[in-house]
Amino acid sequence: MNSVVPISNIKTTDFFANTTYTMNNIVELDPNSASLYTTEKFDYTDGTTTVIPIILNANTFIQQYEDWGGKTSIDVTFNRGSNLCRTATPGTNPVADSGAPIKTKTIDYTKDTLIGKTFTIQFGGVDPITDYTVTPGSGTINFTQLSTADIATKAAAQQTTLSTYWDYNKLNTPVTYTFKVVGLVQTDSDNKTYIPASFADTLMNKYIQNQLSARNTTAIPTTVLNSTYKGLTYDGTQ
Repeated sequence: MNSVVPISNIKTTDFFANTTYTMNNIVELDPNSASLYTTEKFDYTDGTTTVIPIILNANTFIQQYEDWGGKTSIDVTFNRGSNLCRTATPGTNPVADSGAPIKTKTIDYTKDTLIGKTFTIQFGGVDPITDYTVTPGSGTINFTQLSTADIATKAAAQQTTLSTYWDYNKLNTPVTYTFKVVGLVQTDSDNKTYIPASFADTLMNKYIQNQLSARNTTAIPTTVLNSTYKGLTYDGTQ
């Protein structure tokens, strides 16, 4: 089985022009299996490899955007047979297809210009503040835009809360690596992006250490830990 990299906030800003490309479902792959997608070397040696090979997936070339049509609040009506109640196929978004203001579009690409391209990926950092709210109702879902002041208030509250136990600037600094595209998956039956298994270990160690090093000396109370991790009890030792 191929393990998925358990990092939610992954993005690149220098792969597609003027586009933030958010990535998910990144999976580790061994060199032998990688030969199905590329003829280039697909491996990583810590301390030696500076540009990491990556096999991208065309199904993930999707950009999310907002289209409010001049409104600040939109009610979307749905029923059990609507797009909101179905699982999306690769490249589609059931919420976007329903008339909701949160939409997606495919990013145009040419395979020949992608193979061999180098770019950087940022892993981690604090998740961005969502600039709208979603409220379910009876047969409807309401989407409401937040004002600039509301967004600033939420961002400040997030920073204040995290700063109690972490150095916020360190915590919000992502881990960044440079990659080279050595293959491109173009099939509807696969939605995974692949990185060398040997690099996945290094990445997770760096990612976790990045968070640990951002911790300050303020101890997190057991009550806070218990409220965050439901069903667990931690006395500071075990």
